[in-house]
Amino acid sequence: MSTKWDEIYESIFERLKKLPRFKVRIVTEDEFTNFIKRFDTHLQNYEEIWMSGYFDNSYARIVEKYYHTGHLCDIRALSLGFRKDARGQQNAKALEKMENNGVEVRVNENLHARMYIAYNAQTVTMTMFLGSFDYTKECMSGARRDIGISTSNPDVILGARGFFIDIFTSSDSKTLFDYKREKGFTS
Repeated sequence: MSTKWDEIYESIFERLKKLPRFKVRIVTEDEFTNFIKRFDTHLQNYEEIWMSGYFDNSYARIVEKYYHTGHLCDIRALSLGFRKDARGQQNAKALEKMENNGVEVRVNENLHARMYIAYNAQTVTMTMFLGSFDYTKECMSGARRDIGISTSNPDVILGARGFFIDIFTSSDSKTLFDYKREKGFTS
């Protein structure tokens, strides 16, 4: 039996679902790739860009191309732990290139989440992708099938941002230099 409060709640919920900032969309690898390729506009529109996952030279080149354009954006990359195999070597080289271009990099072996958070506190503009996407050629070329969600919901994004900060600043997140030294990588 429905109460008056249930009806009011349902009415409010239905209205909120229609507002753009409260929507959550399913995103394919093509949509994610097209979003990432507009990195130069992200640097202009956001104060912070925080991402986690695996990286390779395809994304590092995008960062390298646009990072020195006079923006004031804080970029942080949080890599999942990696081995000395080919994928790990690609990830390490991409992270080095990104770090050399001003990106703050950390590695955390306990992380599995892949996310991209773009945030601007002054304009209250934010967006987030959360899914199986990595910042690699396989993902960004469509060779691998990925899916995720995208939202501009401030509650969801600020929660994910808090999660990212907690992991990025935790004692088990290592600088790239320290991680590579501990794992026996040579430059």
